Amino acid sequence: MGAELRLAAIRARPQAVLFDIGMTMIFPSGNVIVREIRRFVPGSDIEPADAARALAIAAEAIHLHIGGAVSDSDRVGLVMGHLLGLPAEVGVQAWRAAEACEDLYSILDPDSAPVLQTLRRAGVKTAAVSNALNCVHDELAAFGLLPYFDIVIGSSDGYCDKPDPAMFEAVVEALGIKPSDAWHVGDGIINDVLGASLARIGEQILVDSYGVYAKPPCPTVRSMRDLLEIVTTL
Repeated sequence: MGAELRLAAIRARPQAVLFDIGMTMIFPSGNVIVREIRRFVPGSDIEPADAARALAIAAEAIHLHIGGAVSDSDRVGLVMGHLLGLPAEVGVQAWRAAEACEDLYSILDPDSAPVLQTLRRAGVKTAAVSNALNCVHDELAAFGLLPYFDIVIGSSDGYCDKPDPAMFEAVVEALGIKPSDAWHVGDGIINDVLGASLARIGEQILVDSYGVYAKPPCPTVRSMRDLLEIVTTL
């Protein structure tokens, strides 16, 4: 489906666009995940692309009810490991190790800055709304993206994680706009699409970089390049 057809499904020009960050603009390295898996399974033939895709699917596993006292992070490891054919304990251990690596989230979609620049030139405000253990400001600054955002809010700022609508609501209030006048762009059906919908954000756009959703319930792009095609028409 071309960007032109996706644009036809979007109802109105936004006053602001809210962005998730992890797996939307900044991506985990499959090489790092495979490196940590091989610490526990030497000689593993898992491909980096498959590892990254498994993590994309598993990332919202924190919302699953798995028996026993399983932490949010370990739920992700269990699901990721299962998808990669690893024993449960190996999946958990490998994910714990990968999550602790400073170079895990190290891949920037090269069209992220052009998208943000284009929106700002068009008079559209931009905001980051992210579930993150670390400071979102610091992460965006490290990738050179911080100057392109009008406001940045993360769960590390004391907000409940998405899909709780509080972060969305705080951003649109700070921007001085109605929720219906904003779009939200993110990679998760639960955290992003559902969360933005609960906050009554006007449009939810899903970034399905790994092609994991067969029939998503909203306009969908595969990358920031696709989104750039859309925002250049605003």
